[in-house]
Parts: sequence; C-alpha cells; structure tokens
Amino acid sequence: MAAIDDILDRVQDRLEEEVGTAGRFWLRSLELRSGAIEALNEMLLLVGRPTMIASQPFTIQAGTPWQTIPKGMLCITNIQGVSSEVWKYTLQDLDYLQASWGPDWEQDVGDAVAHWAPIGFNMFAVHPSVSFPQDVLISGIAYPATGAWPNANITIPFTDEFFAALDMYTAHYARFKEMGNEFSESFKMLESFMQLAGSMTTLQDRRDPYIFNRAVGAQLQTNPISRR
Repeated sequence: MAAIDDILDRVQDRLEEEVGTAGRFWLRSLELRSGAIEALNEMLLLVGRPTMIASQPFTIQAGTPWQTIPKGMLCITNIQGVSSEVWKYTLQDLDYLQASWGPDWEQDVGDAVAHWAPIGFNMFAVHPSVSFPQDVLISGIAYPATGAWPNANITIPFTDEFFAALDMYTAHYARFKEMGNEFSESFKMLESFMQLAGSMTTLQDRRDPYIFNRAVGAQLQTNPISRR
C-alpha cells in the first residue's frame, strides 16, 4: 500500500506549486497532509469501504446506559462481554418492543451488560446499566487515519484507482486558503471527486453487496439492478 505523501506530488501539481518541496504557499507537512486525511475519511463515508475492522478493550461506565464510542472508531459492529456476546438492538427495540424489559429500561441495573444500541456516530446505549465498571471488547470500523498532525508514514488503505479522486479532494481543500476565484474554480474538482466516489461505490457494490462486513453486523444489501 502507498503512503499518504505519495499522492501529494499530484496535489501540488494540481495547485501549480513546485513539486516535492516543503511548499511555498501551502505547507506540505501540515496543510496538504491534513487535506489528504480528510479526503480519506470522506471517501470511507461515501463508499463504505475498505472494511477496516479494529478491536479494542473498552470500559462500560457504571450508573448510566449512555456510553461514548472510543476515539478513532467510525461505528461499532460488535461488543463481546465477559462470557458472551452483547446482543445488538435499536433504540426502537428498547423503547417500544420491550421484549424482556419495561418502558423505563434506562433505570434497569444489572451485573453485566446484555444489550446495546447505536446512537448516531459518537454514542451508544447499553442495557442494563452496571453497578460497577465492566470491561468489554469492542469491534468496529476504524477511520483510515486519525490525529491532529498527520505524519508521512500513514498508509492509504484504498487501491490505486481511488488516488485520482483523493488528490482532487485534497487540492480543493487546499484552495480554501486562496479564496476568491481560485477557490470557486476548485469546486469542479470537488464535483469530480463526488462523481468518482459514486462510480467506485457502484463498482464495490458489484464486488461485495454488503457494506462493511456481513459477518460482524451493520449489514446493508444494495437494491438489485432491474429493467423498466
């Protein structure tokens, strides 16, 4: 796989700046790399690939059902408890279906977490709440890169056909510094980026109709192509 700096030469060429230097107008080490990181994360959100499953220990906070997703994880796909899997539900299941609990499930307290439900991009709920902190293993989709100051050794998880779209988005991101007509002109590159992301989504859907991973949850099947 390529490193993040491998696309920056093409970005500088699009910006009509001298290639391979520290940068005269844009700082290659900070501004351009930061733009490339945003391009990687944006592509993951649009295409839903690659499936970078990461697992890490997590401590369930006691006395509350509301928990915060650990930093660097886009979404949770599975939670493994002390002795068994913690079953995934939705907030609708917890609030309305009430299969084995009452409408005041937020007040339930137990010895171990038995269920969990996703809430947006940065929180999830557990049921029942625990009296003491409980250690579990969380598996989920990791962001391609994290950190306020990216370094040159960050690996690009996408294959080569994505690179053209990534350097277009990075160049658009960098043009914000110029503003005016130069920034307005860069929206053509943003539009091209979105078109390429759409094309890559179609291609990836044909290769694998399940976004993220069928085995670990977060299952979403695409609609079959039909003739009218």
